[in-house]
Amino acid sequence: MADRARARGGDSTAPVVSVLAPNGGEKVRQGESLEIAWEASDDTGIVSQTVEAFAVSGETTAIATGLDGAVRSLTWTVPADAPTGRYRVRVTATDAAGRSGEDSSNRRLKIRRSRS
Repeated sequence: MADRARARGGDSTAPVVSVLAPNGGEKVRQGESLEIAWEASDDTGIVSQTVEAFAVSGETTAIATGLDGAVRSLTWTVPADAPTGRYRVRVTATDAAGRSGEDSSNRRLKIRRSRS
């Protein structure tokens, strides 16, 4: 509890996040798995993270929400009904003071129709 109080009172730095993979150019089909990895740091500690895919059209798909602050990778199985198109992956990290930092893949990945 003391750490949380200290973080609220003196933490003026947002977490720093860097998406490592996918970082653009990948192609994945509906129903296939995609590895997502990132680095994240904060001076008072990260308490939660969110991973999303967002399209140029503005559509956003939540991949994972409320992830523990220590998580740095996950495997996402692209839903069979996911809209096809080009997406970027965004990771947002939140610290104990409620400050957030985010990063997105540098280029888009492509979700294609399943082969079935």
